[in-house]
Amino acid sequence: MKPSQVLEAMAVSYKNNGPRIILIGSPRTAKTSLVNQLPAYMKKPNLPVYTFQATLYAPDEVKGLPTLVTKSDGRQEAVFLPFQDMPSAPEGILNIDDLPHAPTATQNAFMRLILENICGAWNLGGIRPFATGNRSSDRAGAKDLQSAMANRFTRIEVDINYEDWRSWAIGQNIRPEIISFLGAPYGAEWLNNDKFDPGRQVNPTPRSWEFASRWFEAFKGQGEVLHECLNGCIGGAATSKFMGWLKVYSELPDLNLIMQGAKTYPEKLDIFYACISGLVQLARNSTKRAQAFQTLVDYATTIPDKYIEMGAMLSKDLFLLDEKVFTKCNISKWQNRYEDVIL
Repeated sequence: MKPSQVLEAMAVSYKNNGPRIILIGSPRTAKTSLVNQLPAYMKKPNLPVYTFQATLYAPDEVKGLPTLVTKSDGRQEAVFLPFQDMPSAPEGILNIDDLPHAPTATQNAFMRLILENICGAWNLGGIRPFATGNRSSDRAGAKDLQSAMANRFTRIEVDINYEDWRSWAIGQNIRPEIISFLGAPYGAEWLNNDKFDPGRQVNPTPRSWEFASRWFEAFKGQGEVLHECLNGCIGGAATSKFMGWLKVYSELPDLNLIMQGAKTYPEKLDIFYACISGLVQLARNSTKRAQAFQTLVDYATTIPDKYIEMGAMLSKDLFLLDEKVFTKCNISKWQNRYEDVIL
């Protein structure tokens, strides 16, 4: 299931106190990030999200800390005290992270919490529990859940989808060079699971491309240092392809002239991908954002028919970047041009 669909399913589960969901996928497919995005998706930005690392606890600790108390008649009995990171609140989201990585006995200790929101001293209150974990086939330390535990969840496999990732990346200020590389016809394979090899320590994944963006920001223009840092987070093959892509990026038309109203269009599709990402980045950084948006909306209406999808992509990216500014633009010509494309 692609991330946008995962968020939709999680929102329904939360709102209706419905079936519990566990997100399963290869390492670094942003499973935890999806749980963290749920409040914004549901337009409840202040809804707290708590992360509980399942692997850090022994089975008996899931119930809390056992303590002896003396009753009025002198008898002693054991009670459990909750740990500090065991949240309880009228509402919220709990992510039991890396549940399949925990020992089987620890997994079993969560069974009552999953269905009844309570286990020993730990009472979730109105918090809704979710769980995340890797696939056992990825050799990342995950195990298959016991059948009794698995039966308490709806298991959702998280797939990597470029369009959903692009929407997230624009909001996170991921470098436009990386966004456009992964969107180019020969770049998509370096984002999805096709290139994931559990036998390698380093793989290109959504999370590692985020790391790559940070290294690129820090060491742009420092070839050797940048190359080694990229090698360490996305691997040698992906690094070589990306560094080659940067040569394509250097063929871009003058983006500042386009921002000033010039109607210049790349002749190659891969360069057009780069052009769109670069223009969106300039719009993000513009001190006159409304004017920049209007210029790019007008630019999209004049893009040649053979690249009309690029105009639709540019408009979508602007909308994702700042919905309020985009909706204030004069888009009558844009609507006439792209009505059929949108449908």
